[in-house]
Amino acid sequence: SGTDRPWLSALAMDFLTRAREKGYPVPDYFFRRGLNYLGDLVEVAGQPDQELLAPMAYGAWVLARAGQAMTEEARYLFTHSRKRMGGLSLAHLAGALALGGEPELARQGFAAALARLMTGSSPAGPYGTGLRDLAALVTTLAASRVETVDPAPAWQRIMTLLTTRKSSFLSTQEQAWLILAGLALDKGQPLNLSVQGPGPDRERTITAGDRARLMFTAGELARGAVRITNLATTPLWLSVTVSGDPGQAPPFLAKGIVVQRRLYTLDGKPVGNRSLIQGEQLVMDWSGTIRPGQEDFQGLLVNLLPAGLEIDQGRIEGAGRGRFAWLADLSPALHTEARDDRLVVAFDSADLEGSRKKGRRFHFASLVRVVTPGQYTDPPVEVQSMYGSLPRGRSASGQWRIESGSHR
Repeated sequence: SGTDRPWLSALAMDFLTRAREKGYPVPDYFFRRGLNYLGDLVEVAGQPDQELLAPMAYGAWVLARAGQAMTEEARYLFTHSRKRMGGLSLAHLAGALALGGEPELARQGFAAALARLMTGSSPAGPYGTGLRDLAALVTTLAASRVETVDPAPAWQRIMTLLTTRKSSFLSTQEQAWLILAGLALDKGQPLNLSVQGPGPDRERTITAGDRARLMFTAGELARGAVRITNLATTPLWLSVTVSGDPGQAPPFLAKGIVVQRRLYTLDGKPVGNRSLIQGEQLVMDWSGTIRPGQEDFQGLLVNLLPAGLEIDQGRIEGAGRGRFAWLADLSPALHTEARDDRLVVAFDSADLEGSRKKGRRFHFASLVRVVTPGQYTDPPVEVQSMYGSLPRGRSASGQWRIESGSHR
């Protein structure tokens, strides 16, 4: 929609500003152009459109962080438009005021933003959820160096949302801002814990620093469990990350979306279970449904490819005409990207056939070429909301056998 682009522009400039702060090279010409764009957006604060309040507040925060604070415009927005803002937008505006030399207005803004997000009375910001907005508030508060507002209630609410949510999935926005919020935490008290388990040091005590990383191989864990005991009086936060190759393919999943994938010859005949032949060109077809009553969302289809295939055309040229006349009902895509190992399709569910009340249908297709003989696992295709944990769907996986072209 029309308001998404300004907010996404502010998000992109937020990322680039953080990258420059960490010493990563960012081309100055393009960085300045981005800041000028945000400046033009914030400059019309005297006559703000309701739908532009969120991008304007975000833009004011990014400009302030980049050293180009527009404090007068931020002050005007705060005075005249804060009651119409969501919690995250108000936090962005408060951050801009803090870096612009208005500590009292910043305190009022952060306090009001926190109150709105804590009660859930504030609608989620663009591409977000209440969880994402709270994590972004914590991050903005820390970067603004405002010490008169305590982030502890926000953290408590974040933990409540994480432990009571119905879905185990986190959106990309939630993941990113939770990581940034965690990095913004003040250093805690020194650790005092004992570790018992497999490995060269079966028993040890850790008392240095406020955080520690413990790593165990799969072989070590197979020999026994790990017991960690907190010897201190303050709470100890523990997070577990598992890395490695999965032992089995992800199972079929239908959480509001059902998706399937098929292979066809160029004239529309199903390939079925036969072996694929090196050198042949095929149509990879994805179709599915979105359950009735599902709110519209911006979605992402991601299809990992086995090593034996490569993408010739991410979007089939001439679909619906000539030899591809049988592909006349393909769905519109916002963006299609053919990578070496996967195909990515972005779409808006509102553009799909059907309706929210009765459900929607989607259909995408690409041209692939069979290149390398062998036996390959057929990875599942996944479709999900880009900015929410649900809906989400995953097809079943299988096996493909590719024979040499000499078998033709």
